[in-house]
Amino acid sequence: MQFEYDKYGSAFLDMRLHKLRIQITDQMDLAFETHGIDIPSTCISLVLYLLERPTASIAQLAEGTNYSHQLISQRLTQLEALSFSKRVPDTRDRRRMLITLTPVGIKQARKLEKFLAVTSDVFDGIFEEIGIDLQAAVTAARAAISTRSILNRIIDAQPQKPSKHATS
Repeated sequence: MQFEYDKYGSAFLDMRLHKLRIQITDQMDLAFETHGIDIPSTCISLVLYLLERPTASIAQLAEGTNYSHQLISQRLTQLEALSFSKRVPDTRDRRRMLITLTPVGIKQARKLEKFLAVTSDVFDGIFEEIGIDLQAAVTAARAAISTRSILNRIIDAQPQKPSKHATS
């Protein structure tokens, strides 16, 4: 017997969005594979960031992609194993390593750029099909809960208990 998420209305939005993300990622991985793109889908923003710059430090990659240093290191390990990126010494600071795409990584990144243009059009078609620009809706939802948190909204939605010290 399946758990009935629907009986709780929108309370399981995070789970539904998570399942959507997994479904999109799985389908995008298959689309990448069938189009000869070997970059893991979890690494595409990193690859595109590196394509725009000749080199970047881990700190620059973390700041530029809004990922943690630890996550950047994990993803770089994947890219290096595929020979798509490499670490090179910083000529100004020998203690620091910079990351750059290899020629194979650049070739993959260029293929990815062309593929993403088509993908963008496909998602626009999906948004039209479902009658909502999901990207705009997600952006608006993030702004709304940044302005006023979910916790504050829950507190405001709860009935106010009379104070023990209230007078009649």
